[in-house]
Amino acid sequence: MADIEALVSAQAGQIDSTNPATEEAPRPEGDNKFQHAISAWRTIDYTNLISNLDNTASEIVTYQRDSTVQRKDLAQKTKEFRKLDDGAKLTEIKGLLKAYQGFIDLVTNHSKSINSTFLQAYTSLSEAPDPYPLLEASVDAMLVSEDTVPKLSEENERLQQSVSTLTSQLEETEAKLQTETTARRELENNLETRVKEVESTWTAVVEEKKGNWEAKEKALEDKVENQERLLNEIKASYEVNQRLGKTDDGEESQGGHVASAELEMLRSDVERTSARLAEMEARNEQLRL
Repeated sequence: MADIEALVSAQAGQIDSTNPATEEAPRPEGDNKFQHAISAWRTIDYTNLISNLDNTASEIVTYQRDSTVQRKDLAQKTKEFRKLDDGAKLTEIKGLLKAYQGFIDLVTNHSKSINSTFLQAYTSLSEAPDPYPLLEASVDAMLVSEDTVPKLSEENERLQQSVSTLTSQLEETEAKLQTETTARRELENNLETRVKEVESTWTAVVEEKKGNWEAKEKALEDKVENQERLLNEIKASYEVNQRLGKTDDGEESQGGHVASAELEMLRSDVERTSARLAEMEARNEQLRL
C-alpha cells in the first residue's frame, strides 16, 4: 500500500506542478462534512469510473485469451526452431525474435493500460472520505432506509475488491513481463554463442579445403612442367632424326607418323592438365574471397 501511495503522490505532484499553487481551504465541521463527502463522490463520477473499469476488465479478458494463444504459438515456434539445422536457424532466427518481441510488446502495452486505469481509479477513490461513518451518523436526520447503509457498504467493498483485483493483475503482468524479458536475453546470448561456433567451424573447413586445393594445384603444375619438358625433348629428337636422315624413306615416314601421334597425344594431355590447373586456380581464388 505504501508503494501505491507513493505512485499516486508522484502523479499528483506532476499535476500540481502544471497548475498555480493554491492554499487548501480548511475543512468544514459538522454538517459540512457530509456535504464534503457528497462533493468528493460526485467528483469521482462513480458511473464513469465503473464503465472504465468494465472496459478494462474486458481488455484483461481479451489480453488473457490473446496472450495464451501467442504463448502457445511461441512455444511451438521455439520447438520447431530447435529442430532446424544450423543454416536454417540463421535464416529463421529473425522471425522467431520478431515473434518474441511482438509478445513482449503485447505484455508491455497491457501493463501500461492496467497501470493507467488502476492509478486513475485509486487516485479518485483515495480522495474520497469513508462514507460509512457519515452515513451512520445521519441515518435518523435524513430518514434513510435501514438497508441503505449495508448496500453502500457492499458497494464500497466491491470497489475495494476491484482495486485489489487490479493490483493483483498488475503484479502478475509485471512478473510475466520480467520472465519474458529474461527468456529473451537468454535466447539472444545462446544465439550469439552458437553463431560464433558455426563461424569457427566453417573457417576451419575452408582453411582445410584451401590447403587441399593448393596441394593439388602444385601437383598439377609439376605434371605440366614435366610434360612440357618431355614434349620439348620429343620435338628435339624428332627434328634431329629429320636432319640426320638415318633411316630410309619408309622407315622415316613411319617414324614421322609415330612421332607426330606421340606429340599430339602429349599435347592433348598437356592441354587437359592446363585446363584442370586453371580450374584449380579459379577455385583457390574463390576460397581466398
